[in-house]
Amino acid sequence: MDQKNFQIYDMLPLYYEGKLNEDQVLEVQQWIALSDENRNIALQMKEIYQTTDALYVLNHVDTENALKVVHGKMNIRKDYRIWVWAQRVAAILFIPLLIVTFLKYFSKEDNKVGYIKLATNPGMIASATLPDGTVVTLNSNSSLVYPSRFEGESRKVQLNGEAYFKVTKDKRHPFIVNTPQKAAIRVYGTQFDVEAYTNDGKVTATLVTGSIAMAYTKEDNKWCECKIEPGEEIVYSAKEQNVKVAKAAVDVAISWKDGKLIFNNTPLNEVLNSLSKRFDVDFVVKNPKCNEGSFTGVLEKQRLDRILEYFRISSNMHFRYVDGNNIRQEKQIIEVY
Repeated sequence: MDQKNFQIYDMLPLYYEGKLNEDQVLEVQQWIALSDENRNIALQMKEIYQTTDALYVLNHVDTENALKVVHGKMNIRKDYRIWVWAQRVAAILFIPLLIVTFLKYFSKEDNKVGYIKLATNPGMIASATLPDGTVVTLNSNSSLVYPSRFEGESRKVQLNGEAYFKVTKDKRHPFIVNTPQKAAIRVYGTQFDVEAYTNDGKVTATLVTGSIAMAYTKEDNKWCECKIEPGEEIVYSAKEQNVKVAKAAVDVAISWKDGKLIFNNTPLNEVLNSLSKRFDVDFVVKNPKCNEGSFTGVLEKQRLDRILEYFRISSNMHFRYVDGNNIRQEKQIIEVY
């Protein structure tokens, strides 16, 4: 490796922090544009920087001043204890980062319940224990909002993204997962997976053990419930306002939580969707014939470029990284042709 590359590697963290002068920024951008390999290195460095930067903020934030700015008239010492507790709920599976954000704080009233938002960065997986002992694992780019303590007749949480739940059994207080599509999963004590991203028009729930029901509204605005059994999945369409139940490939559906990607004669669009969530990229299929393909196999801890090379060799598909006008674009775009 030549001295030039070493210099660029030293400059990349400063580049993403915005601490380089104009000449240095131009030098880095020219180096990135030289090859796909350089671009991939730069994108990986960007992800590492974002991870370490967020972790630094989490560990070094001036908690009391931050809380004063957000909510000036609250009991600081009480909220400080809550903040410390919130940091401890995170038991990270793969990357040591779980963003913890308060949506609503305790006030001076002791019986006031606050809400906590747990969120994973793109490409990350994290796990946390809720106040009732329920264990939830969040997939990439997902968030979960829940109260600091469960009160009332049910235990309600709000999910945006994908999560695997291991719910503490409590027949008198059902566990309810609300989604952006205005459908909900009603649970009493079980293990299941839910996928419900805001920009997706459907909610998919896969049941591992126990029993769950999908609650949704029909065209007449009446609420309906549809139960499923272990080994089944239920898909709610927000557009059609109906549900479909089918046998599920459970190991495939929940493989993400163990850091794996399992495909079993899986259509290309589903494969690309899984890769998109895992690696925080967007795929654009330029050749319609590619959609006729399907894949079978297990991927574990491989880099994206290695995975795409597997696909190229096995199917003669090709992938091309698309250069954007701005290297700081949110997602890398990859064309499939």
